[in-house]
Amino acid sequence: MQKICDVCGRREGTVFDRAIQNNVTVQYVYCETCYKSLLAKGINPRFEVDRIRKFNSRVCSFCGTDARDFESVFLFGCPHCYENMRAYALQVCESTQGATRHVGKLGLPFRLGQRGSNVQLCSRDLPSFAAERDFIERIFSGETSDGLQRFKRADECSDRELTDSCVISSRIRLARSVQGLPFPRKMQGENHNLQDEIYGAYLATNGVFDARVRRISELTKSQKKALIERHIISLNLANNEQNGAVIVDGGNTGFSVMINEEDHIREQCVVDGFDLRTASNRLDVYDTNLMKNLPIAYDKELGFLTACPTNVGTGMRASVMLFLPALGREGAIDDTLAVFKQRYGLTVRGVFGEGSESTGDLYQISNSRTLGIDEWTTIKQVEEAVKKMCYCERVALERLVVEKGKTLLDEISRSYDFLREATSLEYSEFFEEISNLKLGIILGVLPLKLKTSQIDKLALLCSPASIEIAIKNRRETPPELRANIVRAVLSEGRC
Repeated sequence: MQKICDVCGRREGTVFDRAIQNNVTVQYVYCETCYKSLLAKGINPRFEVDRIRKFNSRVCSFCGTDARDFESVFLFGCPHCYENMRAYALQVCESTQGATRHVGKLGLPFRLGQRGSNVQLCSRDLPSFAAERDFIERIFSGETSDGLQRFKRADECSDRELTDSCVISSRIRLARSVQGLPFPRKMQGENHNLQDEIYGAYLATNGVFDARVRRISELTKSQKKALIERHIISLNLANNEQNGAVIVDGGNTGFSVMINEEDHIREQCVVDGFDLRTASNRLDVYDTNLMKNLPIAYDKELGFLTACPTNVGTGMRASVMLFLPALGREGAIDDTLAVFKQRYGLTVRGVFGEGSESTGDLYQISNSRTLGIDEWTTIKQVEEAVKKMCYCERVALERLVVEKGKTLLDEISRSYDFLREATSLEYSEFFEEISNLKLGIILGVLPLKLKTSQIDKLALLCSPASIEIAIKNRRETPPELRANIVRAVLSEGRC
């Protein structure tokens, strides 16, 4: 039977060779042209065939992941998959991201032995709620003479005014993997390299933030719930008690590091308001330290290697949490988000990220591409999209005020009245009313000096996990404690 050259794949093989690899005989076939050409270039013909076979392989020799396994979960098994199934990996990256060439931050070569480089609230008595309702109606009509500005139209607002009323927080997240380790989903039993992984991630915090390390297995159920509610860990990590860990920021500057979630390392920095650049600059310092303390998997062509090819390249997600009540009430939220996803290439998720739904009119938008686009271009694109989204929200709010002002006023007033007077409050009840409360603050129709950011912090304070932790050694029931907290904050926030 005629054999074809292993190098060119076209001409008949006339030169044959054999080698023993892992106790198995491997045969090499060359045509005379390829064989002589390789020798003339000083290239060992065997090495060239091995390279070609690895490039075209659909099975990773390191972790055993094959194309079928990948397609079942859309996750590779280890960083070596990108090398050992090169052609297939490039094809997947091209189909998911439209690119196969990384631009942006470069990985640092890791060298052994280099580790260790190591709310003020005002209080004033108020008249009866009937008088407050009259006060609110005068603001809606623009007849107030109390020194308050009338409701501004979208075209009258600066970018800062538009984003201040909609943006809750900004987050930069970087996905990183460690060379020589299977990805978390492929780890068999407890990973014996876990301590080295945690230690390297911890050393990188030196001079960056006040780090506290906890294994997931050491956390109570309430503690895990509280960390999920604060977006410090994900549900996926909370379930990885065998190999999961988290580094939290004791100084409360917004840093956290998830160890063995989907990737080996997921580092993030969250800041209040609309400020992706500050979050990125802060996180970049930690990320550079990390590459000095751990051998981070990096490919010159594909960039930083991750379990899912949708993160390969920069490994960065620049996301902004938005409060969009008017678009939802106007029935325009789905169409608006669809247009922005298509125009800016955004990913839109619920409050708790991938797979979650929007609650309380909250939406998390982020970039969807990480390959073929650098970090700063990504941030600028997300910034532009957020500003335009906030403009659309303001336009929808204008319409809402003009067309349904009295109805809207009544809804806001009822929610405020309910929360101010409640003596027992389930979290579901609180969350149903909080959107109206924040909308009333944005419109300036409530006698409160609270900011929407303070209401967001109140929501965390009243979350199920926070109440579970706070209720110990207290006589109140959880609903009673939640109601007491809400009443106290709203009382102190009056003006």
